Amino acid sequence: MLSVEQGDIIVDLVRKTVRSMHTDHQRLFHRINSIIEAQEAEVPEYFLLPFSSSLRKAIESSRFDTSALPVSIASLFNKNQQYRSENLIALGNLAARIREQFRAKPEEAVLAEHATALLGLYEDMGAYPVAHWAAFLQDGTCVNGDEPRDMLPFAKEWSEEVYLGDSDWRRPKPVLMIALLARHVGDPATNPDPPVWHHLGLAVLLWKDRVDANQVLEIGSKLSQKQNVEKGLALAAQIFPEISSWLNAAELEMPKWERRFAIPIAARRLVIGDRG
Repeated sequence: MLSVEQGDIIVDLVRKTVRSMHTDHQRLFHRINSIIEAQEAEVPEYFLLPFSSSLRKAIESSRFDTSALPVSIASLFNKNQQYRSENLIALGNLAARIREQFRAKPEEAVLAEHATALLGLYEDMGAYPVAHWAAFLQDGTCVNGDEPRDMLPFAKEWSEEVYLGDSDWRRPKPVLMIALLARHVGDPATNPDPPVWHHLGLAVLLWKDRVDANQVLEIGSKLSQKQNVEKGLALAAQIFPEISSWLNAAELEMPKWERRFAIPIAARRLVIGDRG
């Protein structure tokens, strides 16, 4: 579990990352100091790796002298490289399973679950270690680390081609990515480890000016997951109030009393890792 202070630090890191993605002025020193402060507050490394990945790419595209980096930041960069190799191996194993067990082609499968944030938000296979890769086949079968389960088929226009490792795949476009992350956050039956609420917050903050909340809810409805998607978005809006106006413009089915009283409590528990 996180402390309240650690949760607030992660929320602040999400906001700073969004601002840096929206501008050419990277303010590298500020971003480096933010991650160092998070390390000093003992924020778990899992949360810091995506932000270090984003920072690393910004540094590589600048004239910043990498020899001036603190050892703790360089260590995160090394972990990014390590997880990139491990994630590619695991993804290759998933491709082999799809071909052999399901007689399907990876280039027709949509990568899903929390790995969608890695592909769509950070665009770096080393942004964090993926607990298990998952992919939706054309018939709606979800292949992951557990027993395959069935969902409704995805519309092809919800995803786009991407080449990873030795295989072609399909990755969710922003509207589907937000829907999948929101479903994960809003479904009380999902495993909260690893947490994905910060990925959802980053995705909505990054694309809320281009993605309509009703479009996200429509995908949730087509996947028979609208209730969970709506709850996930409400939780994200509670953690990041700047999302509220975006979500308020949507046609919500959630009772007002639930959003006013239950969601704030659930959101705080979500951030610190307490879903009891």
